[in-house]
Amino acid sequence: MDINWRRVGIIFFLTLVLIIAFLSVGVFFGTIPRIPEIVLPVLLVGGIALLLVTLMIVVMVLAQLNLTDSAHAFGMPEGTIRAIIALSLILIFSITSLYLHERLRDPNTTVVKGLTHEQFDAIPGQSIISSQANLEDPTRIDVLRQTDSEASKDFAQQTLTTISTLVVAVAGFYFGTTAVGVAKNSMLQPGLRIIKPESPATVSADGSLLIRLDIAPAGMAVTARADTGTLTQTAQYDEFEYNATGVSAGTSAILTFTLVANPSISQVLTVNVI
Repeated sequence: MDINWRRVGIIFFLTLVLIIAFLSVGVFFGTIPRIPEIVLPVLLVGGIALLLVTLMIVVMVLAQLNLTDSAHAFGMPEGTIRAIIALSLILIFSITSLYLHERLRDPNTTVVKGLTHEQFDAIPGQSIISSQANLEDPTRIDVLRQTDSEASKDFAQQTLTTISTLVVAVAGFYFGTTAVGVAKNSMLQPGLRIIKPESPATVSADGSLLIRLDIAPAGMAVTARADTGTLTQTAQYDEFEYNATGVSAGTSAILTFTLVANPSISQVLTVNVI
């Protein structure tokens, strides 16, 4: 059974948009109670859904420009999804830590009596709960202020240390992955295949056709020739453009791609000019 992936993508896209709209209306218009235990998970789910919608839009744009690669997830460059997952985990951990910090923040209230105006002005405004004139000496001020608990300070310090460690670990993972990828790439057996279009392809007379190759190891030089029309390499090492200018309709052009370092490895693409 053939699956209409375009229709599936549209349905998935609309579903995510509906989820985001529902969560936004629920939070901002009071349908969902505005308490941290409910709002934070809703914001996380909505944020992930919005991220997926953004990715789908980016993939759609890249697909129209023939810049997607079906060999990788979402058609995006290798490592994109891993990077998104890692950054999402850091974001989730940060939001959760902020929530726990606020929940553990049990401020102590202290009454300070007989302060001068200079002493009163030196107190941070956000820590003052209330103030009134001293009953014995009206020129002085009594202040009810709050101070953070030691548990909150300890948790904040531990959270900062953990987040720093996590960020360093993620950075180290990607530098390590890149190094391993380079080493692995150098050990790959030479290979060449045509990603798109499938053979035989079609192109209108005086039109052009973009061709994507999968070259292993990446970056190896490839020679390309066409028995009719012109075949040129684009700015990308794995992209070529066939131009059928001057080729009569009904002609079949044979395009040949060969690895420079290993001429025995080649691929042929047939293009029918219509």
